[in-house]
Amino acid sequence: MKTNNLFSGCLAVSLAAILLLAGGCKKDKDEITDGDGNVYITVSIGTQVWLKENLKTTKYNDGTSIPLETSDAWPTLSTPAYCWFGNVEGNKDYYGGLYNLYVVKAGKVCPSGFHVPSRGEVIILTDFLGADAGGQMKSTTFWNSPNEGATNISGFTALPGGMRASTFIHNNMYAYFWTSTPEGANSGYFFSLAYDNSLVQQDFHWGSVGYSIRCVKD
Repeated sequence: MKTNNLFSGCLAVSLAAILLLAGGCKKDKDEITDGDGNVYITVSIGTQVWLKENLKTTKYNDGTSIPLETSDAWPTLSTPAYCWFGNVEGNKDYYGGLYNLYVVKAGKVCPSGFHVPSRGEVIILTDFLGADAGGQMKSTTFWNSPNEGATNISGFTALPGGMRASTFIHNNMYAYFWTSTPEGANSGYFFSLAYDNSLVQQDFHWGSVGYSIRCVKD
């Protein structure tokens, strides 16, 4: 798998800071409801409006259920599935759910009026924030030390939900988010943030793994 950085070069961080302080990022008061009735708050970043929390629904926005998978069969899945990290439902309120790519492909997991972002929409976000976008997006809590560069000045409030493959890994260390951009029939692109740097990286993975989902407004 090839890993690419969404940023090239080291542009002056001050430019992003000036844009943010000038009102490029502002917190909205909109309350958005998912298929389960969970309520989310939005945040405006540049020209985009994002949910401030990871998705935690067990239903699509049409009310149909997403299958819960608690077994170790995740690497072999080719149908939609979700779980909570460690199969502990109490993690729902902190990290949201972990969903495989087949949930994304259904095209109806985000609340009405929102969708799973494309790679291009992620690039719009990170280009606006600048070279330390990951730091500006990371929550200042829940991450392992050193939580490099974390300020959450953007209001995105990224949390390190880890991932689900054959086992649960990387909780409190990495945040992985699906995009809606495919890479072949059974793989897709995601973006990630890490505890030990302030970058946002992109890569692709087979669709059976469980990642977080963060929705953006249509």
